[in-house]
Amino acid sequence: MSFFTDWVNIHHKLKQQLSDIAISKCHSMSEQFAECAKVNAFMVVFNCRHHNKALNVRLHQFTNDEHFEIYS
Repeated sequence: MSFFTDWVNIHHKLKQQLSDIAISKCHSMSEQFAECAKVNAFMVVFNCRHHNKALNVRLHQFTNDEHFEIYS
């Protein structure tokens, strides 16, 4: 493998680890969205929009480039 390939693999692994940490920190919000989705079925896109937006904002707080630089 080349240096570049190794670097890409390491970068990807670090991003995945950071994503796993973010998901664990946002577990309750994720459960709220999942419950809303379960109750609303096909209307999930409309009725659970606020849960989805809040979850994405929270996840982004832990997975943005600044956090990645600190983590790596």
